[in-house]
Amino acid sequence: MKKQSNERQERGRQGEAMALQFLQSRGYTICDRNFRFGRLGELDIIAEDGEFLVFVEVKLRRSASYGPPELAITPAKKHKLRQLGKAYLYLKGIRERDCRFDIIAIDYIADDWKIRHIRNAL
Repeated sequence: MKKQSNERQERGRQGEAMALQFLQSRGYTICDRNFRFGRLGELDIIAEDGEFLVFVEVKLRRSASYGPPELAITPAKKHKLRQLGKAYLYLKGIRERDCRFDIIAIDYIADDWKIRHIRNAL
């Protein structure tokens, strides 16, 4: 069981690294990564895109069996992401800033990577 957990964490790190590279190649400035707030969860990436502060959720799937990665973001997960965004803004003292939530969906099937960027996903 431990081996599966380590492999999953490593794939997650690879997915986040790919998402970072993807965003930076499109002119985003990375502000923060893996922001945690108590038991609420984690924001994968916080970046700037022009005047927007962008909270980015990275989702990776190794199989098409369960549909595209973005389907893993349930209404409950969306609620948590919004709460995490509010906590980030509060703790960083950020006011009067346009924000949005994006998803980087990564399909990793048979060593083939496909990345989709979904803006204003929440």
